[in-house]
Amino acid sequence: MKLLLLGFGNFGTQFFDVLLLSSRYWFPSFHVMVAGRRLEYIQQRTQLAICAAHQLGLSPEVSYAMLDLWNEEQIATLLWSFQPDVIFTTATMLPSSAITRLPSPLAEKLKTAGAGPWLPWSLVLQYKLMRAVQQTGLHPLVLIGASPDNAPAVLAKGGLTPTTGVGNAGNLVPALRRAAAAQLHLSAEQVEIYFVGHNHVVHRLRTLGTPGDAPYHLSVRVDAQDVTPRLNQAALFQQIPSMVREYTQILSASSAVAVLENLWKKQGHLFHAPGANGLPGAYPFRATANGVEVVLPPGLSLQEAIRLNVEGQKRDGIERIEQDGTIWFSADRMQPLTEVLGYQCRRLPLTELEGRAQELYQRFCQVAEKDGKSAEGAKE
Repeated sequence: MKLLLLGFGNFGTQFFDVLLLSSRYWFPSFHVMVAGRRLEYIQQRTQLAICAAHQLGLSPEVSYAMLDLWNEEQIATLLWSFQPDVIFTTATMLPSSAITRLPSPLAEKLKTAGAGPWLPWSLVLQYKLMRAVQQTGLHPLVLIGASPDNAPAVLAKGGLTPTTGVGNAGNLVPALRRAAAAQLHLSAEQVEIYFVGHNHVVHRLRTLGTPGDAPYHLSVRVDAQDVTPRLNQAALFQQIPSMVREYTQILSASSAVAVLENLWKKQGHLFHAPGANGLPGAYPFRATANGVEVVLPPGLSLQEAIRLNVEGQKRDGIERIEQDGTIWFSADRMQPLTEVLGYQCRRLPLTELEGRAQELYQRFCQVAEKDGKSAEGAKE
């Protein structure tokens, strides 16, 4: 397996670490190429992980390359040269944590916007990547690490469907299994979870321990029998923050490795992922010879599952996505960005994506620099 890793910030480095250090179990033979603009940092950081792997008796094959993700021609050239089987991108102009670098009142105001209005920061780089993949005619698996509940749905409307996203709901499922197993007095391995929901509800469960009015579907099964009615869901959800209020990206990194293993080995195991097949939000899936297949519990149709996620997407600040990929942002979620940054964008066609992403980035940096904290320090 040849894997091209793009984006080597907090998420990308932790994925790289988990992949290398667990490779004896998942991928005994693979080659990872890490590509980006900060080549000196990439070389130093990959060497650290390789030395850690040697401590465990592993000898991973790793290389690196200079790459500007804004340059589609350069991306296509690298793809032709390396011929990856898998591309995993966590690249974004700025991570969501950059908001915390602003003065507290401004940061708290911007947090009320949700994730939707910030989508251009990651989508613009994913859009250029997928256009480059399309240009080469290659057909690698493409995994999306940034904005995985929203970005694949936009890319799919633009004819650039990635294979799947990773993380988010996938991070929640292990905690749901453990909490359900505790209530049922079983081991977590005996419990099977079917969860459908957008990252809006995942974020609420992870931070607040309640979904509020956010739509979702949860089915818990033991030995193929539905045991959901036996559970106190409110008590179950209240346990979630103590298990997954993560201070690092280790959960997302392990989710990405698990999704990669499922896709590569096609063992038919159930896993949860956002954005698979360009769908909004997250669903249970199985990997097949033809890609990924949604697997829903009895009584839940795909149409209803999509509706739940579209409703969650609206609560995340994305009113709708048109058939050509044009994004409509909700006015109330865009308002905090207008008040704090002077940025206003209700309608975003893909043809204007690059300009709007640059405008949002520049306006954010101007506000950050007024407080003496450069946004560059938060860049991934």
